[in-house]
Amino acid sequence: MKRILLLFCMLSTLGSCNGQDINRVPDKKTMSVIKKSEKVVYYALDPMSEDCPNGDIYGFAKTDYTKKLDITEKDSIINFVIGNKDNYRKSGKGKFCPPAPQDAFLFFKGKDTVAVVFDLDCATYTVVKDTLKYEYDFDHNYANVSKLIKQFRQQDSDAIKLCPSVDSSQKTLTDKMKRIISESDSVVCYLLDPMDKTCSDTLRGFCILERNSIESRLSDSLRNILLDESFFPHSDIIKNCTFLCDMDFRFYLKDEYVDVMFAFYCDECAVICGKESVRTDSKAMQKDILIIAKDIFPKDRYIRHLLNTK
Repeated sequence: MKRILLLFCMLSTLGSCNGQDINRVPDKKTMSVIKKSEKVVYYALDPMSEDCPNGDIYGFAKTDYTKKLDITEKDSIINFVIGNKDNYRKSGKGKFCPPAPQDAFLFFKGKDTVAVVFDLDCATYTVVKDTLKYEYDFDHNYANVSKLIKQFRQQDSDAIKLCPSVDSSQKTLTDKMKRIISESDSVVCYLLDPMDKTCSDTLRGFCILERNSIESRLSDSLRNILLDESFFPHSDIIKNCTFLCDMDFRFYLKDEYVDVMFAFYCDECAVICGKESVRTDSKAMQKDILIIAKDIFPKDRYIRHLLNTK
């Protein structure tokens, strides 16, 4: 499904995944609701969920985490949206990444409501009022926008966990993981699509798109990265992020194996070996991992896109 979404976005003549006219700024009423909003509420979204017990925003399920913005927070979001109202996405400009927004803000003014939905992975946001939608890019200002949005996410230990099978108490590779990785006799790389719920060929619940055995030159480079303890920093922070796994490296040693899984959307890595599991922020190693992945799958456009944005 992910690759289909990518292809659709690339071929869209209107430059957006939903094919609508986006070559215009929001109408005056939409901007008035944002500018004069009486209340602004942040909602965390789950782009993987097919069920919406808490309702949805722009077709994506709400989680149970919300936050009413105080005056300062409210002004910071309003000023951002108003200040960028003319920087809409131009016609013909598409994105290579599948839409998976995790952050939304609802602006309330009387009976009127406007939603602004952010997708940090694609560096886009969408302003939605009734049937009107206006799409924006912020590639040129990603760091500032990301910092602005992430301050509203749930930060404590009750935040959405990375992956149900991952033990958040373990931060570094176990001795067993290190042994299998360092002594492995073969390594297979899997490209995964976490958005496809109908796939029958899966790995740990994620749809397998492609798989390739890795030659010794690349597997040695991969071992050097994964066995470098500096890439597994200790942190007590659990990201408010759904683990959308894009890639898995499976290290085989006789009848044992270790899965090293990467969710590039979250900048997260999960390492799983039997009942042992580790998770870490993968941002420091991510570019090196993608360079290896590009060598394994040289024609994959999604990998090339990620390399250009990391």
